Amino acid sequence: MRDRAFANDITHRKTLTADANGLNLILKERRLELALEGQRYWDLLRQGIPAAKQAIDNLTGDNFNVSFPAETRGLFAIPQTQIGLANGTLKQNTGW
Repeated sequence: MRDRAFANDITHRKTLTADANGLNLILKERRLELALEGQRYWDLLRQGIPAAKQAIDNLTGDNFNVSFPAETRGLFAIPQTQIGLANGTLKQNTGW
């Protein structure tokens, strides 16, 4: 809980509700919790491809453009060397 991090400062407390605001609060907390643990990408995929695309796309025109390729469904490409070594038993992931 964040109380530990903020020394019980009640200004940081949020109340969970059973509506869209509650869901948004949970999603925001997940974003904060998983961001530096290497789990955020997989959490976004569990939320669905449109949610992942919306969260990942950064097409602002600056030097750091990122676009989530929805056609890959979030999967990485299998290296061609591994497909070759598998003698045809491995097939490339969709979109690659």
